[in-house]
Amino acid sequence: KEVTFAHSVLFFWVDTERELIVFDSAASSSENLSLKKKESLDFSSNLVSRIAKNAKSEIVTNINSDAIKELLGYYNNDEKVKSVIGIPIFFEDNLVAVLVVDSLEEDAYGKETVNQLSYFVHLLSNLIKSSTEKYEYFSDSKILQKIDRINDLALSGVDLDSFIKEAAHNISDLVEWDYSALILNDGNEWV
Repeated sequence: KEVTFAHSVLFFWVDTERELIVFDSAASSSENLSLKKKESLDFSSNLVSRIAKNAKSEIVTNINSDAIKELLGYYNNDEKVKSVIGIPIFFEDNLVAVLVVDSLEEDAYGKETVNQLSYFVHLLSNLIKSSTEKYEYFSDSKILQKIDRINDLALSGVDLDSFIKEAAHNISDLVEWDYSALILNDGNEWV
């Protein structure tokens, strides 16, 4: 916020297929923000929607105070915002979020601000990617640990009932209970 001399900086998650914009967080000097975390913003003609639809950065300067509510859509009362910039955030070539920065100064933002924020957004995209990869590695590691546990149990010579109980327990840690089933046949009947 301080880097761009902003009045407010807001982060929105975007799902363009479902035409959904969800407010996530803000750093603001205003007491008039109308959105709460996880609250949706109308997918209409507001600035965040336009950026989501076009997947391009946008700068708006010299904003008329009568247009603020319609243009921004995230203030309760009319703020004295004069400039705003919005930057799309991509993850693996898909638009996933929009960063919006506004100012009380006219012509506060230009191409240099787009470049500066684009660099920051690129860094943010890499952090999202890194976090996602870390989660995937963690999930893969957990799956391999459970498979190793079941394999070790099978090779240990434990009785069938104990093996089935332990295997079912390990599988239920990996798969939701309502998506798994264990069917056994002892040769004569289904168990």
